Amino acid sequence: MADYPRVISATAPPTIANLAVGFDILGLAVKGNGDIVKVSKGERAGVNIVRIEGDEGRLSRSADKNTATAGIASMLQDLGRSDSLSIELEKRMPLGSGMGSSASSAAAGVLAVNEFFGRPFRKEELVKYALIGESVASGSVHGDNVVPCLLGGLILMRRNEASDVIRLPFIDELVVLLIHPHVEVMTAQSRGRLRSEVKMREHILQSSDTASFIHAMHTGDRKLLRRCMNDHIIAPQRKADIPLFNEVREVVLKKGAYNYDISGSGPSSFAFFDDETSAKKALEDVKSVFANEGIACDIEITQVDNQGARIL
Repeated sequence: MADYPRVISATAPPTIANLAVGFDILGLAVKGNGDIVKVSKGERAGVNIVRIEGDEGRLSRSADKNTATAGIASMLQDLGRSDSLSIELEKRMPLGSGMGSSASSAAAGVLAVNEFFGRPFRKEELVKYALIGESVASGSVHGDNVVPCLLGGLILMRRNEASDVIRLPFIDELVVLLIHPHVEVMTAQSRGRLRSEVKMREHILQSSDTASFIHAMHTGDRKLLRRCMNDHIIAPQRKADIPLFNEVREVVLKKGAYNYDISGSGPSSFAFFDDETSAKKALEDVKSVFANEGIACDIEITQVDNQGARIL
């Protein structure tokens, strides 16, 4: 019988998917508290979830139906193993937040198990398994949340396959204002409301801004970044789900924000700023907007997380 470490714990950061210009293909990891997954030797055959904390009893305890564990069975199969594993999940991110809650669980889960077995896979090779976990929450495979969550930084997904993960540079000095109203928007339901066809004019405008975004990140061209942060297709369909979207957008732009856009499927939103001073001024004004309407929300100032998922 192989000797195992007693317990391995891993966490993975929040993420901002889509980034206005790249629906389903762009994602950014940001610093903040993510979910924690703990792995230990199990007493029953297979992968078993023995405890979930912070989900109010809402998440499945079946390993194949939980984002933290769905990819692990495939890992074991590829390794030719049939070990018994006990999994504990601490949800530190709210469900349906638009900040990659399910991605955090999926990324932390596969990283913890990989460490438990002595790192048989490189971190990049874990993308395959993290995508399996993320698909449980979204109903389809897409990596714009879970891949930056696992690998860190700014990621372009050319296709939803490990071989098509493209790391992009990010203007590290940029500050991110992240706003999370206390309402819930589930990814699968939000995606179901999107229309299946796009007008030619929208496609042209969005393609131009997506290309400009990538160029701006490569060159550090902040003026171009300000001009290209436009969502011509998705936000117009989803902003009705985001409390006070138009009001908050007006406030943050007046304070010098590059943009104001939906994070993932919402209800969270984000804005880029040149510095923390400007972001703090916007934060106070945004707090007042929500307070005046009696809507609870969390607002934080953060930056890019270049490490991604990590062992604790």
